[in-house]
Amino acid sequence: MSCPSLPVSLLVIGSLSGACFAQQNTVLRLPSIPSAVEVPHTAIQNAPIDGRAMTVEFWIKYESGPARVVSKRGCSFGGFTVHCDPHPDGGVIHLELGTTLVELDWFCGTIPTNEWHHIAFAWDHAARRLDYILDGVLTNSTTTEATDLPGASSNSLRFAEQCGVGFIGEMDNVRYWSVARTPQQVRDAMHKQFTPAEAAAQAGLVGSWTFEGPTPLADGTGQNPVGSLTGQARLEAADLPRPRNHVLVLDSVGEHVVVPHSASLAASDAITVEYWLYFRNTSGFGRIGKSAPSDCQWEVVTYAAPNQSAFNLHGPPADANGWDLPRNQWTHVAGTWSQADGTTRVYVDGQLVRETVGAQVPMLDRDYPLYIGHLPGYAETQLYGMVDNLRIWTVARSQAEIVAMRDQQLTPTEAAGMPGLAASYSFEDGATDATGRNHGEFVAGAGIKIDDTLLPTNARQWATVAGGNGHWYAIDVRPSAISYSAARVEAERQGGHLASLTSAAENQFVYERSIATPGGWIRLPNWHFGPWIGARRSTPGSPSFIWETGEPFEFTAWMPGGSNCGVTQPDATSQDFVVMSNGCPVDTSPTWSDSENNEGARSLAVEWSADCNADGVVDYGQIAAGLLLDADRDQIPDCCVSGGPCSPCPPDTDRDGYVDGADVAAVLAAWGTSGASAADVSGDGFVNGGDLGLVLAAWGMRCTD
Repeated sequence: MSCPSLPVSLLVIGSLSGACFAQQNTVLRLPSIPSAVEVPHTAIQNAPIDGRAMTVEFWIKYESGPARVVSKRGCSFGGFTVHCDPHPDGGVIHLELGTTLVELDWFCGTIPTNEWHHIAFAWDHAARRLDYILDGVLTNSTTTEATDLPGASSNSLRFAEQCGVGFIGEMDNVRYWSVARTPQQVRDAMHKQFTPAEAAAQAGLVGSWTFEGPTPLADGTGQNPVGSLTGQARLEAADLPRPRNHVLVLDSVGEHVVVPHSASLAASDAITVEYWLYFRNTSGFGRIGKSAPSDCQWEVVTYAAPNQSAFNLHGPPADANGWDLPRNQWTHVAGTWSQADGTTRVYVDGQLVRETVGAQVPMLDRDYPLYIGHLPGYAETQLYGMVDNLRIWTVARSQAEIVAMRDQQLTPTEAAGMPGLAASYSFEDGATDATGRNHGEFVAGAGIKIDDTLLPTNARQWATVAGGNGHWYAIDVRPSAISYSAARVEAERQGGHLASLTSAAENQFVYERSIATPGGWIRLPNWHFGPWIGARRSTPGSPSFIWETGEPFEFTAWMPGGSNCGVTQPDATSQDFVVMSNGCPVDTSPTWSDSENNEGARSLAVEWSADCNADGVVDYGQIAAGLLLDADRDQIPDCCVSGGPCSPCPPDTDRDGYVDGADVAAVLAAWGTSGASAADVSGDGFVNGGDLGLVLAAWGMRCTD
């Protein structure tokens, strides 16, 4: 595995892991205890304490040792301390808020050793509530009756050690606020490194230490003295994690998510249930559905035993039983039913595996809750493994619709605009339903973890039926500034290019994608930066501009400027590159400005427009739908690289619209031959076991959908 690296900075204490990260950093290593960063006391540090609201947040990779990770407490009570204790499963993080009379000691769970995690504690004194937010997800919360917490302190602010209690590990992006931040606010900013201008513009931010720049121990807000290193601390190189995906984890009997019954989940004439599943059961079966002990309205039941899994419905005699799915790997499962034709279908990884036709009668309504992972009281129904992107629809989605969206994670804005979507659980914010109607609750230890092996995409097609060009677009957000030249290389690495916005409609489509993508725009004190787009001056300093793709540079959307909105663009021949931006301090807009190569933008607009087989359909969408093979995942169809035929459905060798026994027979009949033929499914010039494997993997696929 490899990752692109760009220069940024990091505070580190200890050794590095072998994980894949996005950005290169400067780090602080503490090889022995005690070693720390000390920031001298100043009155602003007591603002959160005096105001009775605070948030402390930071990235940490804990290795060993009991430590006061962030502390303004000294060796006795007063102030606050985030403390990390040794534990067999990793560091136990808790927060102490105290005066000389009271100490609140909160046991809030464990974090694994030698892994990057983001920790945030938010204290709301008015509500007497303390929230623990792990990796952007509210993990626990506690309240206290104490009325005098916390207490002011004249002690210095220290990271990694206080009074000889230290740890070995790594830290980055320490922030100290005088407000109680919400999980959404924490999650939206946790992968960003605030520049000094950004830090100064953040309401309630008392201190921000990114360990960047010529004075790496300076507070970005400018309100605190420059810190100093103590003990054996020294700066070295390390890496900063990229945004990561959260999934639902079910490890023990009884763990599940429960969602109360609602009319929106009680489909009567059509339904689609779809989700990603990492199936670990070795016995029994797991349930996701509106179920009761001996009844259900609908449910997907996955069995450990082969060919017993089922999609069951109450009312229609059209249960789809007798299918199977692999274990110990991510698999997409979808079940659909429509009263209109009485047909139930099950798709595994986008391929049709079971189809049942019954009477055209409605599904019977039942007021059972939705249980995700377990039916309470029945141990044999426990689903073991991980679940992500569970979506429930009151329409029967087609195979093409399921495949086209299975890798996409819907934002609340997108979910609200999806016709027929009853519930959508991405597990990025606990068991929250993105539609806002059917929020769930974790039960008996069910929870969220990071899993980097399943990373949804935000790519969307500007469909021709909507007046578009059929191209695909995505907004790729980076944790810190990325230059135009690096953004261009990254877009090409993904098989696309920086977006060429050649009409007002295309410009508006990409702009809407950028504002719907968390982090797509950043705010500086008097400027907004959106994503880089693929335009630059034809030569450095030239008054003319070109698109990287060579398309005519005719449509423009330059920022008009004005008394409150900056200078009319383009404004400087020394600024050669184009970025979506707005000079007004409070608005974003679908406008552009010229910019220097590395002026602060953190996102890039990637466009996929290639059609290598000249069939009139963009390759990216055909690859996503499984209609063109891309074994090396470079977003270029394998057939275009090898020079073989580019069938819109390679495993369908006889082009009858189905992958079935006839296609197996065609491969076997041509076994061992070379040269162009429909039986050469892989397009490598030979008919062999690889081609047979591709046909078997696509067995049951309906290529006409």
